Amino acid sequence: MARDWNKTFTFVMDRRVTIEVWEVGLVHLFLQLLVVFYVAYNLYAADAWAFSEAPVGAVNGWPEAGRYTEHTGYADLSELSYCNPAAFSYAYDPNTVMDDPQCQIVSPYEVSAKGGDAVHFTTAFVEYREVGWACAAAHNASQRSACVLRNGTVDATLEGGMQCVCSSKRTVYPVGVELMDMAIEHGFEGAIRFAGRSGSSTAPAGTPGAVDTTIHFQNETGGRHTVRSGGAIRLTVGEWVQLATEEGFRLNDANTNLSPDYRPGRAHVYPSFRSSGLAIELDVRYSNIDPTTGRPGYDEQTVFARVDAKATTSTWGDIGPITHYERYPLAGSADGDHREYH
Repeated sequence: MARDWNKTFTFVMDRRVTIEVWEVGLVHLFLQLLVVFYVAYNLYAADAWAFSEAPVGAVNGWPEAGRYTEHTGYADLSELSYCNPAAFSYAYDPNTVMDDPQCQIVSPYEVSAKGGDAVHFTTAFVEYREVGWACAAAHNASQRSACVLRNGTVDATLEGGMQCVCSSKRTVYPVGVELMDMAIEHGFEGAIRFAGRSGSSTAPAGTPGAVDTTIHFQNETGGRHTVRSGGAIRLTVGEWVQLATEEGFRLNDANTNLSPDYRPGRAHVYPSFRSSGLAIELDVRYSNIDPTTGRPGYDEQTVFARVDAKATTSTWGDIGPITHYERYPLAGSADGDHREYH
């Protein structure tokens, strides 16, 4: 059978057709221009022409005494609105009772702590106190009397009645915590295309690397708070709480996001934010977008920081139990029994 060489060796050529109808040509040109305009507009409107990357950031926060002495200077602490035991009594369950909170002046650095990526302020605590002594000791009577004054109970059944222990507890409101300051500073370093660029909120204003910070709060009253670069960013604990909650809460307000008092007739009683605590999260974002126009600029070197402060009020805020010994256990006899401790 003969091979068809014409079908074996073939090639393809593009074919162009020119349409000489001016109306069709005008429509074609218009559609081309429309596509170019659409692409250009989207590049501009969505700022797709600008490169974006997440820098490596770091935030440092710490507690300060602030103006807490404005409350500790009261001769009569009952003049303070939160030093009202009856108004703030609350019980979550039989094991968590915070009745009759007592105001007490405590060192600001005893009720604040910094750890990891968090700063803690203690606005309330339940103090469990235990004092032990030998039941046969000469000061047994005075220890029992002191225990009664603390509204405690004596257990004289330990170790065959030879070890006595007084257990008591009370709820304490440290005075002036809402007037203490929480201060922060932050900085960043660029990566990949922005490698070599860095900035900090502590750099002097107007110098390379200076970063102005705008804090965005959750309620209309707080709005925005801008802090010029060159130092720490600080607000009082009370201000952070009020401005980071949508309702503008204060520590004395009731936290209705938690369970009410479990006891009969007290279903309308909720813990105050001073008793329950809360968590405030700060989210820091960096941008060299012009804050006035909201648009990026070509090779813009000025960087701004936005801090969003948002409070979580649906859970209890605490750091767990801490043990303090005023007096470490000491053996009261040769065999090590009947310990003295406080």
